[in-house]
Amino acid sequence: MDHDATGNPIGILRHESGQNFNCGYDGAMPLVAGVTTPAQEERLWAALQSPEHFWCRAGLSTVDMAAPYFRTDGYWNGSVWMPYQWFFWKTALDHGQADFAWRIAERALALWEEEVQASHACYEQFSISSGRGSGWHHFGGLSAPVLAWHAAYYVRGTITHGFDILRRNCQVTSDGLTAELEISGREGDFATLVANLGGTSCTAEYNGVPCPVATRRPGIFEVTLPKATAGKLVLRK
Repeated sequence: MDHDATGNPIGILRHESGQNFNCGYDGAMPLVAGVTTPAQEERLWAALQSPEHFWCRAGLSTVDMAAPYFRTDGYWNGSVWMPYQWFFWKTALDHGQADFAWRIAERALALWEEEVQASHACYEQFSISSGRGSGWHHFGGLSAPVLAWHAAYYVRGTITHGFDILRRNCQVTSDGLTAELEISGREGDFATLVANLGGTSCTAEYNGVPCPVATRRPGIFEVTLPKATAGKLVLRK
């Protein structure tokens, strides 16, 4: 917000062009908070997945690339940061956007692998213009999201979902999975749970009712679950 001399808000803080200064990750955070309307969700997901706005060769830009204040030589602006992509990856699963969640993880893993092979460094962020790592080169904590993506899609026995699913008493066996779930969110919406179980096929029941299962890659199953519910999930290979 912009404020007057006494500290009272007088309007939205804008760039000299008149553009809202909120055309970045912050402007899309209502998705993560779960406070958007369906129309707002549609608009924000479209922008995040658009090559004209946020989706670039290095992943998700921190600032809308169509904004007049976007630049390619900034520290935050013009870069891709793994931890912030992790939040939108989890949120994509919360919103049943399993394809986009996979795209975020797949691109981040490829980018990270390429940089580590070239430099043996664990950088803070990645340049949108060059695709190379930048900032400090020993930020070990920023590798945690990369490890989470790798585990979700490449490590057997890993169960992954967004913030809206609370998982209790989860047991993974050679035959599948059982878990007690509490799923928050808007009634009528759906979330995705990713189960890395191995095998070639899988069936799913939630509270005794069959639910859709998609295979992302061999052994990786994506289960669609209704929000605003609670109950028992059973996966059988």
